[in-house]
Amino acid sequence: QSARKYVPDSERSPSAWFREAPLPRPACLDSLGPIAKEAFDAADAYYYRSMARVQRLRTVRGAAHSDLSSREVDVACGSVEHLLHILRRQRRNVAAAARVEQGLATLADAVVALQSLGGSEPPPPQERTKRWLLSQRSALDAICESVS
Repeated sequence: QSARKYVPDSERSPSAWFREAPLPRPACLDSLGPIAKEAFDAADAYYYRSMARVQRLRTVRGAAHSDLSSREVDVACGSVEHLLHILRRQRRNVAAAARVEQGLATLADAVVALQSLGGSEPPPPQERTKRWLLSQRSALDAICESVS
């Protein structure tokens, strides 16, 4: 099967590439140091260079050397498009990880704020609240069953 077929039709055109939101700079880069910032910037530049190269490859596709068959050119172009598809998927994963990291940082800040308010005591046991919630759920389930 051609590598090109692994790329969904909706993600194959350059217009789809540019509709995708740019990758935001993860907030955690500041704490990771200059090497991480440099690596992120290099990866971001590589992504845009790769998009330009795929577009250029599509443009010159018909002018391939006569030693290459159209099938070989098609396979090569499909492989390159597939690699770009993998690169775009990795960028979406990095963006999702950055959002999770931001959420964890917010949670850590909230825990520190709670500790500063109440000392180092853990919150009180929540067993009574859990029992009440379960009894309310049972009551709601009984009402729903009697109505239907």
